Amino acid sequence: MARIWHADERIAWPTERRCAADESCDPAAELARFGRLKTLRSLLQRLVTQHGGQGASAPPLAFERWLARAALHRAAGADPVLPAAAGVDAQLVADLSRSLPRDKAVVIAEALSARSRDDAARQAAVFSDAAVEVPAAAKRLVKAVRRAGKPLPSDAAAWAALATAAEALAAHARSRAEVRPTYTVAVDRDGPNVRLAAMDGDATKKPYVLISKDHYAKLATLHARYGAGDPDARIFCVVTRYEALRGAGFQCAVPGACFESLREVLGNTIECFASPLNCRYERYFSAFPGLERSFGSLGSFFDEWETIEEGSFEVNPPFVPEVLAFAAAKIGELLEDEAKGPLSFLAVVPDWGGGASAAQKLRESPFLRAHVTIPAADHVFVDGAQHRVRDRHRPSSWDTAVLLLQNSAGCAKWSLDTKTLARVVRASFRRAANEAAPEGAEDLQAWEKRGPGRGGKKRPRSAPPKRREM
Repeated sequence: MARIWHADERIAWPTERRCAADESCDPAAELARFGRLKTLRSLLQRLVTQHGGQGASAPPLAFERWLARAALHRAAGADPVLPAAAGVDAQLVADLSRSLPRDKAVVIAEALSARSRDDAARQAAVFSDAAVEVPAAAKRLVKAVRRAGKPLPSDAAAWAALATAAEALAAHARSRAEVRPTYTVAVDRDGPNVRLAAMDGDATKKPYVLISKDHYAKLATLHARYGAGDPDARIFCVVTRYEALRGAGFQCAVPGACFESLREVLGNTIECFASPLNCRYERYFSAFPGLERSFGSLGSFFDEWETIEEGSFEVNPPFVPEVLAFAAAKIGELLEDEAKGPLSFLAVVPDWGGGASAAQKLRESPFLRAHVTIPAADHVFVDGAQHRVRDRHRPSSWDTAVLLLQNSAGCAKWSLDTKTLARVVRASFRRAANEAAPEGAEDLQAWEKRGPGRGGKKRPRSAPPKRREM
């Protein structure tokens, strides 16, 4: 089996942060969040069918793109996954309008957003330690106003405090019917994968999650280096969260062969968009730092980008236009800061064409040093579900642009022209594609038709199994 990460390469980072003060690890909370996301997905499809008629379906990955966009504007202390911002996501309306009248798309988006906000409030009311103390504070505030025997406050700040108190009391009232459960995690190492399940006493709670033995060992090693507490509970929470997100294509990673080849010219690159499941090295930025600092995460790139002073970085964000644009903008701001040390960013983004694409914006950057386009048929990515499927590589859906952006100091430290970049990248991507060929990753359509034993979709019962030509 191919090496899934570079375990022996230790990477120092100037601002070390451990997990102690971050998000608590609660298997019960993750299972509840999993269920709420599943219900939201079902609600979206049900609403589309209701307004679009029998056979109507939501655009592929519209739900996952909605989650990714919501993460860009998530308020501090908000649920890490469930969108809770007021208003309607305009791009979700645009997605739905491809197959539905706009007015119906707006109705669906409004209903989905309202339900998500309510779910996020319920999730916090039941599982947030901070939320438990808010109702008590709210009660004290109301009692103080009553004892004073004075008219209700007139200034805006006091009114805002009372409004917050009222909202907290309402959330508390909604949660009284829900009891916060406490689960342990059981690990079954028999079989080809490791199975992790939440246990309520002797009862197993569904769903359980599967992770390959290699990935389980990887996460255990990372937790031993950077974590504290029960490693199995943390591993269960990480895997469950990414299972809840779905959209494995958005969690794809650059093949290891590319990292190994580029290391010779760019050094050890730190991934700006990774996870404990797909990171190549022990240090990386990730979407859920509160949960993932226990596995070496440096935080979220979008939260921590201003703290970056120097280094070599690989940027392969989820292929969601708004996320790509946001990442491109932050790279530009870092490179424009003349106080920074040597900086190098290798961006791997879809070459969708059109002037609004992230690839085109990066090509127009004054910091562009080299770039190459890899045709879709010539390369693969490491699949976002690599931790539980046999076929690790996923064919690319479209051409990929690989662009190197550096400030002057970065260019002097990691000099690389377009000819050299093209040679290194094309050769390493080709090598990864050749390694994937025996796994059946000939093209995207063939890959999607894999059987369930290889991580693919289930075939209809009427369809006979496809025989492999000898």
